[in-house]
Amino acid sequence: MSEEQAEEVVEEVVGEVVGKAVEDVVEDKKEFDYDEVQEKQARDTGWVPIDEWEGKPEDWIKADVYNVRRGLVGELRRQKQINAGFEDRLNNVNQIHAGQLEVQRKELMAARDAAILDGGEEGLEIAKNKQYQIDTLNSAPQMQSLPLELTEWNERNPWISIPGAKSTYAQTLFAQSLGQGNNVAQAIALVDREISREYPAGKRPKPPMSEQEGGSRPRGYKKSELKLTMGDITQQEQRMIDAMPNAWAGKTDTQILKAVADARKG
Repeated sequence: MSEEQAEEVVEEVVGEVVGKAVEDVVEDKKEFDYDEVQEKQARDTGWVPIDEWEGKPEDWIKADVYNVRRGLVGELRRQKQINAGFEDRLNNVNQIHAGQLEVQRKELMAARDAAILDGGEEGLEIAKNKQYQIDTLNSAPQMQSLPLELTEWNERNPWISIPGAKSTYAQTLFAQSLGQGNNVAQAIALVDREISREYPAGKRPKPPMSEQEGGSRPRGYKKSELKLTMGDITQQEQRMIDAMPNAWAGKTDTQILKAVADARKG
């Protein structure tokens, strides 16, 4: 076989191989029909082709457009559900905040009235101071929404909802930090740092010694009765709960008592 004949054979073989590959690619493309796939997906969720459409012709849309719109509608619904959940959480926090302000306002008014009754120069100064604090509370804009990070911090620290030295100190620190131009995250960090320093987690005190019983048992430590009940709630704590009934309406006794116990630790 001459060199020219060999080249012709090679070209023929290569041509057959390339031709077969092209045919395979074309066949694969034929197997995937974009319009057919889109129409099948759309039909499964209510779409119909134009010849089956019973509405106005200008309202009909192609299958792929229908699928895209349906996906967007589903995503919008999902986002609305997420937003609704956030709104519920914010409403609960706002109710707690409003309850805290109401309790604080009533306490200030009571202290002001008591100072007026006491009379004297000192009583007058105390009354003026309490009235100033009341005016400040009354003029403060009501909180409409809270940042998510603050909401989550409140949930991790339920003691903030219980009036007391610890919660008042934390609220004051937070307000002062924001007033100095810090953002919410910086204010929270300041509160965490100062609360940890001023109210460190202490060791549980020793339970009281039990009295010797019958002379046969040795003296020892009596098991502590540390579990709170609703009957253990003080009048001050009950006033706080009553001031925000909506916020506590869905809470169980266990959750309420946990918040009270955390506040007492402060």
